[in-house]
Amino acid sequence: MPEPKKLTKRSVDATKAPATGETFVWDSQVPGFGLRVYASGRRLFVFQYRTTGRTRRMVLGGSPAITAEQARDLAIAASAKLAK
Repeated sequence: MPEPKKLTKRSVDATKAPATGETFVWDSQVPGFGLRVYASGRRLFVFQYRTTGRTRRMVLGGSPAITAEQARDLAIAASAKLAK
């Protein structure tokens, strides 16, 4: 698994799509926040969390419709809401 790094516009644009399936790039600043890249080239920002013993992924939005910074803010808000 690659080392987490801060997701920015540059890093999102530079992430190459896999030949098949999907790949994830995780953010180093917000636990559970990441970028999901499909073989088709589609890029979605996701927030992964655990609840009632199960791992869930929430889609925050697609790139370039929202920026990495906007998606990070949504992930922080989702994390705070889950903590309540």
